[in-house]
Amino acid sequence: MLLFSETLVSVIQHFRQYEGSQVLSASNCSQVIFICLIAGALTSGSAPEANAEINWSKLKGASHFGYLSTQEQQKIGLLATGLKPRFPAGVICPEISSPFGSPTRFDGSLRVSHSNNGFHGGMDITLENGTPLLAAADGKVIHIGEGGQLVGKVIWMQHTPKDTGFKEWTYTKYQHLSKSPELRVGDSFKAGDIVAHSGDTGTTGGRAFGALGYPHLHMNVY
Repeated sequence: MLLFSETLVSVIQHFRQYEGSQVLSASNCSQVIFICLIAGALTSGSAPEANAEINWSKLKGASHFGYLSTQEQQKIGLLATGLKPRFPAGVICPEISSPFGSPTRFDGSLRVSHSNNGFHGGMDITLENGTPLLAAADGKVIHIGEGGQLVGKVIWMQHTPKDTGFKEWTYTKYQHLSKSPELRVGDSFKAGDIVAHSGDTGTTGGRAFGALGYPHLHMNVY
């Protein structure tokens, strides 16, 4: 937790140094806003003894998350938690438009029941196309790819306990990217580095978001 907080304070101090001057570009502002959001998301009510392992053998008839019953999802915490992200005082950050476990999308419409029983498997943040996405902690890239509808271009990142201060290994995933990241699998990065850019890939032309799609970041923390 301390590592995330220190990173956030450092970025905010850098922001305030140039605030109101022509040196700070709109792109820099977007980066500061986004790292505020990530820091808040990763520090919201997390437990120090968290265990990311799921014992599927104890979940009868379930081969993966998409096939769990609502009751089985509830057993392993894959429903809305009610936790709220906490942000430093005096910092303005974009709102989470559809939190983890939410049955509704950003516009209030219901999610389809055949995917995770209608509950959101991550969190959505409405962002303009091309908004820089920053690394939440030091880490390395473990996968870059592209899925179909509701996925689009995606990057997976791995963070060791040393990187985050957590006891468990942490993984972050950003999807609906505007383009494939310049980073490659195996590349390392530091907290606050630009790792990708937000977009609307995987959202256009489907039933969920219509022909025009929905520019946003879908983020997961594992």
